Amino acid sequence: MLKFVKSFLKRSLAYQPLADTQFPRQFIASVEDGKLPYCPPQEGDLLHELITQHNCVDCLEIGLATGSTAIYMLSALQNKGRVISIDQPAGEWNETGKANLQKSGDWTNHQLILENSVNVIPELFKANEKFDLIFVDGWKTFDHMAAEVYYLTRMLRLNKFIVFDDAAMPSVNKIINMMLKYNGYREVDYSLYNQSWRLRLFQILTTKSFRRPYRALQKVVDEADLPVTRDWNFFANF
Repeated sequence: MLKFVKSFLKRSLAYQPLADTQFPRQFIASVEDGKLPYCPPQEGDLLHELITQHNCVDCLEIGLATGSTAIYMLSALQNKGRVISIDQPAGEWNETGKANLQKSGDWTNHQLILENSVNVIPELFKANEKFDLIFVDGWKTFDHMAAEVYYLTRMLRLNKFIVFDDAAMPSVNKIINMMLKYNGYREVDYSLYNQSWRLRLFQILTTKSFRRPYRALQKVVDEADLPVTRDWNFFANF
């Protein structure tokens, strides 16, 4: 009986991916070996919909890994924008990521920077770079991510988006709470981006947690209007 219930739930809650993401999804299926982490269809669809619905052009990715999230973003852009990926020079899966990008298309609008993100991001900030979508999936200690997001939020354009992978991790969850409290963000309505209640229930049942595996925040307040900018001793618990 239990086996039947599990099978029924799996069929009933199976994710229905977007037709528009068929290319990256099929490419990933052709190279995925079950050993390395690849972007799941539902997360790739979220990135695709954020880019296409909100006319995102300039995208930044922290953590290349297998290149799968970069491929989703590049596919959504359709050569109308750019993706910058940052990863450690000795990253465990860099060669796989580079090979996958090369196999999947002629992505002339992709730039890979192989250096520690806490060194690169301040340089991008000093160069006055601005982004519409930032995907964070790099080193996940709280201190490292806090150093990153200090600059990332200042490079993100108003009303645009930052997406965190592994959002259920305590360190990532804490960073998200900080950004919601300090930096003028609100969480998106996931139902607008093909993230149905069936998917949400499936996530809860399979992870045994109410924390989402990935989360997307929209920047809704400019830095100049934030208490953290206007008040030198502002503090709020998060």
